[in-house]
Amino acid sequence: MADLTQTAVCCEFNDLAGVETALAQGDVAAILTEPVMTNSCMVLPEPGFHEGLRKLATRYKALLIIDETHTISSGLGGYTAVHGLDPDIFVVGKCVAGGMPTAVWGLRPKLAKDYLDFNAGRLSGHSGMGTGLPGGGGLRLKYSQPIHIDDVAVDFPDMTIILAHPSWPWTDEALSMALHKENIYIDLSGWMPKYFPPQVVQYANGQLRHKMLFGSDFPLIKPDKWIAQFKDAGFKPEIHDLILKQNAIRALRLDAK
Repeated sequence: MADLTQTAVCCEFNDLAGVETALAQGDVAAILTEPVMTNSCMVLPEPGFHEGLRKLATRYKALLIIDETHTISSGLGGYTAVHGLDPDIFVVGKCVAGGMPTAVWGLRPKLAKDYLDFNAGRLSGHSGMGTGLPGGGGLRLKYSQPIHIDDVAVDFPDMTIILAHPSWPWTDEALSMALHKENIYIDLSGWMPKYFPPQVVQYANGQLRHKMLFGSDFPLIKPDKWIAQFKDAGFKPEIHDLILKQNAIRALRLDAK
């Protein structure tokens, strides 16, 4: 596991002086806190604490992140809305999905725009999960191989299976499976079209013209930007409607009576 002491500093809850000392070093990008300290007993914020955090974050150009995983039950909008807090980022953890590892996060409009603009310019490739951590954070890439789904397609031939993303670095595996199995489709989400491996475009224009589906990965990739690039990425005009609409109708059996 990564040594968090090398990349983070811990301050006492309610200790604004300690927070300012940490921020004054100039290497803190964000302040992350629960609005009420709940992971050990219950520590309430002292009067003025959250207002002070907001002022310090602004003064030292750090983002203020409020983690509402436990306190979202305070009322509509969580403790943040009920008590008028002013964070840059608002996060809610697994409580939104009954304990499953799912999260919700929200950003100020300008921050969200800056993030989307930055993300749109990144090269496609590995997701952030485990990337750069020792041992990849324990995630084994071999379990991401599309070929593991081939057995499922054989055992359940009446079940429609949609492989997500162009499946790099196993693109050819996914293409072969979609060619071989009538019930396997590929969606093109997660990548901007200009970064698609050339064989994806080749097969979409030919043998897999009825097996490719539109997908953008919204909100990280906006549909209008994806579609604009799609039209200039080498896909034949006559297959545009197939990928953007008709293939999904077929795969999802939306035209079934």
